[in-house]
Amino acid sequence: MPWDKLIGYMLERKETLENFTPPLVQAGQFGLGQSNPTYYLEDSAGHKFVLRRKPAGKLQHGAHQIDREYRVQKAVGDQGFPVPKMYLYCKDPSIAGTEFYIMQYRTGRVLGQLGVLDVPVSDRWAYWESAIKTLALLHSYDHKKIGLAGYGKDSGYYPRSIQNWTRLSNQQAAVTDPKTGEKNYSLESLDEQLEFFHKYMPKDEVSVAHLDYMMHNMMFHPTKPEIVAVLDWEISTIGHPLADMGYFLQHFYRQWPSGFQGMPADKMAGMPTADDLLRMYEKYSGRKERITRFEYHVAFSMYRSTVIAQGIAGRVIAGTAASAAATQVKNSVPETNAKCLEFIRSLKAKWEVEDAKKPKL
Repeated sequence: MPWDKLIGYMLERKETLENFTPPLVQAGQFGLGQSNPTYYLEDSAGHKFVLRRKPAGKLQHGAHQIDREYRVQKAVGDQGFPVPKMYLYCKDPSIAGTEFYIMQYRTGRVLGQLGVLDVPVSDRWAYWESAIKTLALLHSYDHKKIGLAGYGKDSGYYPRSIQNWTRLSNQQAAVTDPKTGEKNYSLESLDEQLEFFHKYMPKDEVSVAHLDYMMHNMMFHPTKPEIVAVLDWEISTIGHPLADMGYFLQHFYRQWPSGFQGMPADKMAGMPTADDLLRMYEKYSGRKERITRFEYHVAFSMYRSTVIAQGIAGRVIAGTAASAAATQVKNSVPETNAKCLEFIRSLKAKWEVEDAKKPKL
């Protein structure tokens, strides 16, 4: 990081940056593995900022579009949605090595998806309700009216996503270790999964969609069950609102200890069910009718998660990822794929029975 150039740039824009006062007394990269390098900055007056920039080097086309992150957070933040305040975006790569933006630093607690079990039993419901209420608020915005026209296509989220994620999976399956010849995993019974997604595709809906909405991307107030910031907007778009819900509630359809199914009785106190959270979402989003066959959205989120894991496996095989965590994900791909396929088959069997009972017109 060219710190002197960055400080000079910030000083020229000090009014935009809460009267930025050099020098920086603390500056360093956050240790967790964000795909876009993220830095904590604190000036001599105690003002705290977060800088997020593109990685250096050659990047995959369409990846690491931090201008989109800045744009969507600025748009929803201007409506009062809980995100850090966006201060500025800079396209000039000479300032910080790559394009970057600076936002407000916020303090709070990030629980993680299973971390809600660590809060007092009497508060657990309130944490989930806060998350659902916040998601319904995001989905309530007319993206065109808040400055997000063109942020994504206005229809056809699922047909487009099925095509895109399947193309990505096929590309990843072709990855081979140049030294050993080891090939990446191909997803088992992929055609069967795709047939299911096309056959039972739900009615199209449109909203701003975060697409990585989970507890680990929410920051709660230090002492209260209130969300102060929704984080990591890297893959957000204009999409189907229930795709967010399906992704968020995945853990209610996964077995303990990776999820909440089969959770020990002593852990269940104060926890809502997936059905409780769906009814809650219907209430806060103002839906007039109940959500049906919601599990479709969960199944697709499982498929997405499988393709993501396959991608990590590909990077391990290609030698571009070598951490123990990445290797663990690589080794989990067959099981992750099998669980997704098992879930899809159970839904297909159930819905075929339901459809057979419907009166023929």
